[in-house]
Amino acid sequence: MCDRCAAGALVTWNGPAQIEKITGLTTLSHLQPEWNALWARCPSATTFQRPEWLICWIEAFRPGKLWTLAVREAGQLVGIAPLYIQQKEVERTLAPVGAAISDYLDWLIDPAASGDIAKLIFRHITDRESSWNCLDFSDLPGTSPLLGLELGDDWEWEPSLHDSCPVLQLPQKVEELRNLVPRCQLRSVKNARKKLEKAGRVQIEVATPETLDELLAALFRLHRTRWSQPGCAGTLLDDAVRQFHRSVAPRLLAKGVLRLYALRFENRIIASLYAFFERDTAYCYLQGFDPRFAEYSPGAQILAAVIEDAVNLGKRSIDFLRGRETYKYAWGAQDTPTFRLRARKHLRDLPQIAA
Repeated sequence: MCDRCAAGALVTWNGPAQIEKITGLTTLSHLQPEWNALWARCPSATTFQRPEWLICWIEAFRPGKLWTLAVREAGQLVGIAPLYIQQKEVERTLAPVGAAISDYLDWLIDPAASGDIAKLIFRHITDRESSWNCLDFSDLPGTSPLLGLELGDDWEWEPSLHDSCPVLQLPQKVEELRNLVPRCQLRSVKNARKKLEKAGRVQIEVATPETLDELLAALFRLHRTRWSQPGCAGTLLDDAVRQFHRSVAPRLLAKGVLRLYALRFENRIIASLYAFFERDTAYCYLQGFDPRFAEYSPGAQILAAVIEDAVNLGKRSIDFLRGRETYKYAWGAQDTPTFRLRARKHLRDLPQIAA
């Protein structure tokens, strides 16, 4: 191996592979076109690995020191591990960019790459352990190459189940949903829809560039109303989280990924659902509804509209993302586990932490 500095990154050669350690946001942002191309070549990649999502996360939350590793073969980007170092007292934790608000976090590895890119990245990380003394990789899908990595006896290595993302498999036609979704759920939603339509004018819409700001503000309002009660901790109550979504939403809308739904009753938005339609999956990310209309089940009604749209657009599954809330299973969803990897050197082997 040999190291050299170039364009704001430390470049390391390892056989035919070139590894860049990127510590600046500007340098990372310049990588977006190649990063997007790599994302497109990774069949299991989700919205949460898109550069738009992760760069907006960095801009909104301003984490500790960036420590992204990018791997090239013959000049082409074949792997990227967006990481950062978070310091708390004497502990320096190497963690994934996007933590806390991303439901799947994983490295992007080109399946056509000639080498074992995940192993190469991990070896690069462990060879530079003086920069950190703890690894914490959460929200890993079962397909993650990190789950197959092995460490030596001088490591405390703790792979474990992290959470669950309930998933509903979809049929080819809306009429066939009755074969997958419990009939009592479909009947309940149908009755609630009729009841609301009898009470007044009802409309379901999806955000456009012209209506995005209005629908996003409605989502924030409805989510705040739902979670502002004592003992609740809603995601969107945090200013930085709201700023993140204001930044990332138009970028994902321009990509054709974001579908922000609104249920209007007499021109008032009473339910919102923030979803990503990506490849063959619809991801239901955030939801909010006006509790004053609870008797009409607005949350279930808007979710039914999303599911029907997903079927009509050829999606094969609805991913309700992490959390075991009861309403997800009412639709017939089945758990899909995510994993967490934590590692640290045995205390006797810890090196002096570098500045």
